[in-house]
Amino acid sequence: MMMATRWGMPACLLCAAAGFWSGTGRADPPVTTAEAPGIEEIIVTAQKRTENLREVPQSISVLSGTQIEEQHIDDYADLARVVPDLSFTNSGGPGLSNLEIRGISSTVGTSTVSIYLDDAPITIRNNSFYSGQPEPLLFDLGQTEVLRGPQGTLYGSSAMGGTIRLVSNPVDLDGWEETLHSELSGTEHGGVNYVERGVVNIPIVADQLGLRLGLETVGDSGFVDHANVDGVINQTGINDDQSYVAKAALLFKATPKLTITTASFDQRTKLGDTGLVDLATPDYTIAKLVPEGGTDSLSVSSVKVNYDFDWADLTSVSSYTWRRFLRETDGTFFNSEFLGTSLNGGAPPTPATPGLNGQLDGNVISGLPGPVYNTLNTREAAEELRLVSKPYDPTGTLPITWIAGLYFADSQNLGTSQQFITNFNQVFISTYGAEEPILGTTIPADNQFFAFTNHLDDREYASFGEISYYPLPQVKLTGGLRYLYGRVSETDIFTGFFSSAPIDNGNAKSYAATPKFSLTWDVDPDVTAYATAGKGFRLGGINASVPALQCAVDLSAFGLTAAPPTYAPDKLWNYELGAKARFLDNTLSVNTSVYDIEWNQIQIDVPLKTCGFDFVDNVGSAESYGMETEIVQKLGPGLQLGASGVYNNDTFTQSVPGLGVAKGDVVPGSPKWSANFTLQYQRDLSDGAIGFVRTNWQFIGDSHGTFVRTNPDYQRPTYDLLGASIGADFDAYEVSLFAKNLLDADKIIQRPEDNFAPEGYTPTPLIIGVAVDARF
Repeated sequence: MMMATRWGMPACLLCAAAGFWSGTGRADPPVTTAEAPGIEEIIVTAQKRTENLREVPQSISVLSGTQIEEQHIDDYADLARVVPDLSFTNSGGPGLSNLEIRGISSTVGTSTVSIYLDDAPITIRNNSFYSGQPEPLLFDLGQTEVLRGPQGTLYGSSAMGGTIRLVSNPVDLDGWEETLHSELSGTEHGGVNYVERGVVNIPIVADQLGLRLGLETVGDSGFVDHANVDGVINQTGINDDQSYVAKAALLFKATPKLTITTASFDQRTKLGDTGLVDLATPDYTIAKLVPEGGTDSLSVSSVKVNYDFDWADLTSVSSYTWRRFLRETDGTFFNSEFLGTSLNGGAPPTPATPGLNGQLDGNVISGLPGPVYNTLNTREAAEELRLVSKPYDPTGTLPITWIAGLYFADSQNLGTSQQFITNFNQVFISTYGAEEPILGTTIPADNQFFAFTNHLDDREYASFGEISYYPLPQVKLTGGLRYLYGRVSETDIFTGFFSSAPIDNGNAKSYAATPKFSLTWDVDPDVTAYATAGKGFRLGGINASVPALQCAVDLSAFGLTAAPPTYAPDKLWNYELGAKARFLDNTLSVNTSVYDIEWNQIQIDVPLKTCGFDFVDNVGSAESYGMETEIVQKLGPGLQLGASGVYNNDTFTQSVPGLGVAKGDVVPGSPKWSANFTLQYQRDLSDGAIGFVRTNWQFIGDSHGTFVRTNPDYQRPTYDLLGASIGADFDAYEVSLFAKNLLDADKIIQRPEDNFAPEGYTPTPLIIGVAVDARF
């Protein structure tokens, strides 16, 4: 693709810088003193204990905080493109993404991927006109751990696809540290972006009390333009957003055995509009009657207490997560257009209503804006208490390790929706001459056609444990079990034109036991093989009432007269074989795994497109099988290559004729193929200066966004993205020139239905910028 002329000069500067840098010096560069002779060992806390990645009998990808910054991974979409078998579905902006691992995906009910900020769970249930997980900005992270496969034993019911752990840099009790990051960039078809970030680590009392503070502000220019009804652009860059973040951690080492850590994270994101475009205009343009901005606020606080008993560590984690998402959306399709169609004698069956001119004038009503004001308030308190044995000691008396714990979470969700048709009364009277009843009810006096209040109380209680036995020092057998009880209660209040039931109360209970078994074998000191079988589980829930009159035609298409009041839990078994190895004097790392997942009673959203409602139902069964491979190799002094590849085959194994699902149909979500390649080269430029070049390329294969063949999002295309950076590190600071989406790919890759109106989602266009980091 051609690069637009306004970016011709920055692109040339990037190429010129690369040429100049490559000509600096002719001799082979020496190995820098900062460079390790081999690939560093990776330490994780995925199993609630600190251990080497190779000791964990499951597939895990780890991205260091440095890698996140170097590759400019800013959000879940960026993260999903670089982590094998992690994918995403986006509804147009920050906080509107759902994540999928190994094809286990859902935009309804509880998430299939649990997300943790340090030890605090921040996953929420999709409900109340919302679909999207909290999206904290990824800064001052030590690493991100992506655990593939069900984590039902240690992480609970929302982890049937996997778990993502965002691990912050810890407080250092000994050293003062200050880091600053400043970034300025420009987006093709958009404007100027910025990132300003500062982190300070303060050892208040040496070896006893320390504080770590971080502040970040981010501004992303919009790149989508708005057109009026005549197709004329009247606004540019409508999907801009700004975020402000403050995070803090205080570590108190009360005694050599007792430590207390308090942490807080507060973020506020203001969305100008969604980044969705019209399907017929791939040049980043959209025409709609209502702007769709919003404000997403997230606050996470926690207290972690750890006591060392010498023989085991006792840990208590208390956390509180609060999210408030205010958003205006365009409900013209299912409010104005629904009524206009009905007045013309369309569905649901009703006599046609001619206007004063004797003609069918429903199109006049259909053209009125239909603003919808949604709010989502979520509060979740969680507590986990666990006791973890010390690491395995081959010389010890007992060849076992173990973990035991209790978990409780209470999530309160309050969602509201107020839906209007602008100037409806005035237009209706002027068109039809009187305030006549419509579809058996009177016209609302305030133009408000629907109001919905949803209160949902989600509680989970669990006990869990794992024990590992070492019959030989190089062989480990592990068995684990989590037993949980979940209860969800819901109260829905409906008022307005589309109301068929004023109040709907209900509750649903779930019980589950999620076992896990694994075998780990250290074939030699550099090669570990494992086999794992584990169960995943997701809580059921309650469907909000669906108006039987207005939705009669939609329901009948599925052979129903009413929507089901509840939906059941779904569950799966994951069977996995894998190996983790180091070769060639620790210069080559290979991690690979194969898996087979049997998924039953799948929870799927069933849209009722004409009337604008939906419900959740359990749809048959599916099988997901595939393979993941990650390779890292140091090819020479200063040169490192990374590569990963995924094959995932995820299909329904049972037909559901009423919903149009046939055996062999692809389950929505994950692409069948994906790959990621990174290349980094660094060399000494002079004393104290190291130059570097980094590139990354991601390929995402085709996938399906829905099981409905007539839906525009049914077939998602392949696409690829290229990024690069070049710069130098001068001891205390680093300067780099970088590019994202270097080839300016502008393909529509997903077609989400925003309020049932199909629109297009594209990658952000070409970004070119300069970043400066300073360390003190």
